[in-house]
Amino acid sequence: MRFRIEQVDWRDSRAQLSEIRIEVFVREQGVPIDEEWDQWDASSRHWLAYSIDVNKPVATVRLTLGGQIGRMAVLTNYRHSGVGSQLLEEVIKVAQLSFEKVYLHAQCHAMGFYEHAGFKAVGSQFDEAGIAHQRMMLEFNKPK
Repeated sequence: MRFRIEQVDWRDSRAQLSEIRIEVFVREQGVPIDEEWDQWDASSRHWLAYSIDVNKPVATVRLTLGGQIGRMAVLTNYRHSGVGSQLLEEVIKVAQLSFEKVYLHAQCHAMGFYEHAGFKAVGSQFDEAGIAHQRMMLEFNKPK
């Protein structure tokens, strides 16, 4: 499968971003819909990954002004296709321009995915929206 990744604006792409997040987080994982939306959506940078084969968005992620990567969601049929890794690489590439480090709250079952990208676990596991999570951090090597 081939994918195209685009940075998008919340105001213009809210429907597409929301559709993926509702499918993955609300329907699949049972996150209450009122916990899915927060005050950071409007100010965050967002990305959509499109399947070139069917020309539809299949994954999303955001980067907040505080350096948190989050709301990463990949539709079921596109998991293990490499789209999540491509999306994460794109966010990291952009984040390095503005931050010395970024962090995320990984669902515990996905920690290996983030470790593969260089993230390290920090602190203890915690519950977020009824799902076990682990705070993870990635520090960028800046030239001195």
